Amino acid sequence: NMELIKLERDNKNKIILREEKDGSGKICILGGIYIVNEISISIIKSLNNNNSIIVTMEQIMEQYDISYGDLAQDTKEFLRQLLKIRVISEKLYKTYIEEIDNNAGQRNN
Repeated sequence: NMELIKLERDNKNKIILREEKDGSGKICILGGIYIVNEISISIIKSLNNNNSIIVTMEQIMEQYDISYGDLAQDTKEFLRQLLKIRVISEKLYKTYIEEIDNNAGQRNN
C-alpha cells in the first residue's frame, strides 16, 4: 500500500507523492509524473511536517551516511526541480537556499 502525501501548491492544486515499497517514489502533478529518490521523499515528508529545511537535512544525515556538503548539493538540486515544476514558490525556494548556505557557513564539514 502506498502512502499519499499531499503538498499544497500556490494555486491550491493538490500534488500527490506516491511512495513505492522500495523507497523510491513519484510526484504526480498536473501534466506530469516525476520520479524521486528516497532522500527527496524524506525532504518532502519532513517539510510537510512543518520542519525547517535544516532540521530536515539533519534528520537525513542521521538516516543516510551523507555529509552536509553533499546533502546540501542534492537538496538544492531537488529544490530547483520543485521550483521548476512549480511545487514551491520562488520566495520559498530562495528562503530554503539561504538557510542551507547560512548553515553551511556555521559548520566544519
